[in-house]
Amino acid sequence: MRIAVDGMGGDYAPTMVVEGVKLAMKHPEVHFVLFGDEGVLRSFFPSLPSSISIVHAFQKIGDDETGILAILRRPKSSLALAMKALAAKEVDAVVSAGDSRAIVAMAKHYVGLSGKVKRPVLGVFVPFPSEREVLLVDAGAYTGLHAVPLVQAALLGRVYWRVMKGSAEPRIALLNIGREKFKGPVEVRRAAMILQGLPVNFAGFVEPQDLFSPSTTVDILVANGFVGNLFLKLYESLAEHLLRSFETFCNSASQDFSRWQDRFARYRYEWTGGAPLLGIKRPVIVAHGRSGAFAISRAIEKAIFMAQENISAKMEAGIETDPALVNISRLYKSWAMSAFGRKTY
Repeated sequence: MRIAVDGMGGDYAPTMVVEGVKLAMKHPEVHFVLFGDEGVLRSFFPSLPSSISIVHAFQKIGDDETGILAILRRPKSSLALAMKALAAKEVDAVVSAGDSRAIVAMAKHYVGLSGKVKRPVLGVFVPFPSEREVLLVDAGAYTGLHAVPLVQAALLGRVYWRVMKGSAEPRIALLNIGREKFKGPVEVRRAAMILQGLPVNFAGFVEPQDLFSPSTTVDILVANGFVGNLFLKLYESLAEHLLRSFETFCNSASQDFSRWQDRFARYRYEWTGGAPLLGIKRPVIVAHGRSGAFAISRAIEKAIFMAQENISAKMEAGIETDPALVNISRLYKSWAMSAFGRKTY
């Protein structure tokens, strides 16, 4: 198995990216392909291990070069070369902590979308009490607020949930400021109306505080990428704050905090590592820009799992056979034409 890693993507690249790859080298069956400045990347290794190869990329994506600009201006960047390798099936998955807008654009452009999907979304399993997990879609891939993309995000999440969990029909809810049908932005309310007419288990609106209630049975939480990303980052920062506070309390009370580490590990963002880009033909894992070595290693672990279990292929099969997604693609085309003239992207 060959896992491509964007060596120059992230706030602490390339140092933390390389250290994360070193942590992931415990997998003897995996060959890691680092993309980036070869001279810089080689400097981290006294001698290059046989399980690592480096592909030189002399271009670097600037902070203002996102989306289509990154594609047009930086075709020889580490991210672009990694995506091209994934499209050519020279690697089995790509991991990057770079700008998510550039990752989404290049994944769409070079690797391609599954079936009738128009926009990929980031799907993250968020831990809640009682060992419960809720799948958040979209966690930051598409920040616009429109009803039809919201519905497609819900349906992509539904396919991913069934591939990963293999359980009964998941309960889908839209994140909103109230549970009443007249609350919230008009596009969120329109998305609710569309979902009510589709053959899915739609539970209506849910407020953020409801998710922490043991009586809540939501499986998939749907938001646009702007709101979803804010929700995720607030959740993660609050969890970090509470864990630091608890550790301080344990130390002041002469208690051993280390015995709680395993219990609370699932609430640390580093443990999740990264999120798959759902709707792309092959595995692409997006890690936090602030990821340290452990978070990068966990993102790589997720990429290995996605490749080993053929998750993208299973997703594509689910997308192709899902009647709701077929119907939404038609609605998507009508919406896109009315919103952007004759453009259907």
